[in-house]
Amino acid sequence: MESQEVLELIREAKKGNNETTEKLIERYLNTVRKINNKWGGTDDGFQEGILGIYQAIKTFDESYNTKFMTHLYFHIEAKIRKFIDKERYRVPQYVIESIKKGEQERLYFSGIENLEIEDENTGNENLENKVLVEKLLNCCTRQEKEVLNLLFFEGYSGQAVAEKLRMSRQWVHSIKHRAFEKIRNNIKSPRDF
Repeated sequence: MESQEVLELIREAKKGNNETTEKLIERYLNTVRKINNKWGGTDDGFQEGILGIYQAIKTFDESYNTKFMTHLYFHIEAKIRKFIDKERYRVPQYVIESIKKGEQERLYFSGIENLEIEDENTGNENLENKVLVEKLLNCCTRQEKEVLNLLFFEGYSGQAVAEKLRMSRQWVHSIKHRAFEKIRNNIKSPRDF
């Protein structure tokens, strides 16, 4: 059971009292630091941990007779881990723009294996973009290329790709993120560029 003082602060914070929300945040900053240090100790992770405090305040239900710290710990750690997972699969913006340009210019895969690109309006700049996309995708497996093709070039939803390839939507998601990770690593240590 939580102390009456903390329960009063939580009730006031839920009503929208910013002062009590700030008091609660200050009270649990060390908890955020400890959890953040466990997951790498980044400034962004620390900020996500503070957002976890907000979320814990909003969702705390005193009728469960649990300590606020137990509830809080879960939300802080979940926010930090979610942020770390998202960062792990981040693809640089210029890569996304190149892929989008390829889509707008009707970039087709005639052979997934060889990645031959067909387009009647091939100018030098367009050709460079297509070669960049082709080189970025060369590090992917046949299956990863096929999933990326269906998702980003042919406009299928994740569910539609899963049905077409007869696999679960989670597996499609996993393949997509594995491909993004390879592309990101290929950009960091380019072999063919």
